[in-house]
Amino acid sequence: MCKTYWKWICTFLKFEPITYVPFDIEGLDLNQLNDQSIQDIHSALLKHQVIFFRKQQLTAQSQVQLAKTFGTL
Repeated sequence: MCKTYWKWICTFLKFEPITYVPFDIEGLDLNQLNDQSIQDIHSALLKHQVIFFRKQQLTAQSQVQLAKTFGTL
């Protein structure tokens, strides 16, 4: 797995396959979230650790509001 010029760094790294698959959430407009949607997103994030929202057109305000639902900015 390590190329010759990477051998020194590979001795310190451990390579393991990822045991989870990122979760893709569709059919949700992140500009118009309600409390239930936020709770569902949070649950999916806790369960899957990585979630994707494809084809979103977030305004700056919506992006900040979404981020604030998960913690302090």
